[in-house]
Parts: sequence; C-alpha cells; structure tokens
Amino acid sequence: MRMIEIVALGLQAGGFNGLAVPGVCGCIVGELSPADCLSDSCEPGYKHTHSERSDQWVVSTKRDGVTDADIERTIRECC
Repeated sequence: MRMIEIVALGLQAGGFNGLAVPGVCGCIVGELSPADCLSDSCEPGYKHTHSERSDQWVVSTKRDGVTDADIERTIRECC
C-alpha cells in the first residue's frame, strides 16, 4: 500500500473529503496530490460544491459556511 492510499483511508475514517493548504490549493480523496505536492502544510478538509455548477468546488478546512460566492472567489483567485 502506498502512502497516499494510507492518507486517503485516514481522511475518510475521519470524515474528511480531501486535503487543503488554505489559500493555496486543495485536492479530494481519489485524486490526492495530483501534482505530487503532498507536504506537512496539507490539512484535512471538506469538499464544498457550488450549488448551481457542480463542476466548481473547493476543499476547505471549514466544515460549514462556504458559500457559492466563496467558491467563485477562490477559483477566480487561484486558477
């Protein structure tokens, strides 16, 4: 078993959807560390999907309180 698979299992067991580095990036279980960027800066996070555009989402360390406007702003600023 690879380390990334162990990380994914741990995230799922803890109720998380992925990893985030606040203000920098986020990735979801099943696609963890797509740029081989896993580091000690990564924190467990929750996936938040835009209510009208399911292809737009972010991973945040916040469980609640992420709005569509927050998702749009994050995507606009980082991508």
